[in-house]
Amino acid sequence: MKPLVSILMPTRNRPLFFKKALDSALAQTYDNIEIIICDNSDNDETKQVVETYLSTYPFIHYEKNETDLKYIGNMNKCLSLANGEFVNYLFDDDLFDPTKIEVMMNYLLLDEDIHLVSSPFYFINETDEVLGTNESIFRRGINWMGSGQVMIDQMVGKICNFVGVPTTVLFRKSAMKQPFGKYHEFEFIFASDMALWLDLLSTGKCVYLDEPLSYYRFHQGQTTAEDEKSWGKVMPGFIEGVQLVVIVGREKLAQSKEHYVLMLANLLKHYEEKLLQLTNQHHNDVEIPNELGKLIHEAFDCIKNYENEV
Repeated sequence: MKPLVSILMPTRNRPLFFKKALDSALAQTYDNIEIIICDNSDNDETKQVVETYLSTYPFIHYEKNETDLKYIGNMNKCLSLANGEFVNYLFDDDLFDPTKIEVMMNYLLLDEDIHLVSSPFYFINETDEVLGTNESIFRRGINWMGSGQVMIDQMVGKICNFVGVPTTVLFRKSAMKQPFGKYHEFEFIFASDMALWLDLLSTGKCVYLDEPLSYYRFHQGQTTAEDEKSWGKVMPGFIEGVQLVVIVGREKLAQSKEHYVLMLANLLKHYEEKLLQLTNQHHNDVEIPNELGKLIHEAFDCIKNYENEV
């Protein structure tokens, strides 16, 4: 029998989009899946949708949260209920291509050291119209397989989630070392998915396919994890980006000293630009958290971890 894949669906107050997402999960050509739904809604509309499926699809497991678990809590609850060795989140407003799980599993089963498989995705609107695709960091026309360090250098070095949003990534659950949204002593919201990818890539290989296999929806009323945190006059993700770099420095995850130094240079350039934007927005009244300076100092101090390299 093929290995079980757990499709995890955290959801909140989007019954119409949720139904489309669920239908795309049920349409998968891979024939050994379970679907875990954790409903964070403040009404029963999504529950009513799910109830119409349960008698036909016994591999759907539904739970209604008694309290609002927020984004990180609901992601981890889904994960705690997963029985499969392989996991793919599916956000309630996104869609899977019917062959997504099957195509990606073909790669994950090639090598136990492959910890995740991702691909580009289509942008769609409220009516499922395709608006375009995101850009791959690799040459078009090839399926890339390689060390996680290569992807870490791209993702953390440029402070950009090149791996993909959670809907796009199928990963090996046993390779996770910490819960979703946490790495080392740091807790992430804005970069919670990047923290998970860093966790997985730190000890394994990655595959990035050329073909888009999922759909990321733009729509009115769209919310994200960072909307749950009051940022005030502090740039969203300001500290979290530095925390990711610190982890790379501590664990010596960059490919080389040169790559790590370039990562630091890009970090400073990126945040200089963002800080100027924030300063203009708030007329020079910007809050700089005390821990930011300490983190940046540690990030630079980690250069010594590469001192034996050329």
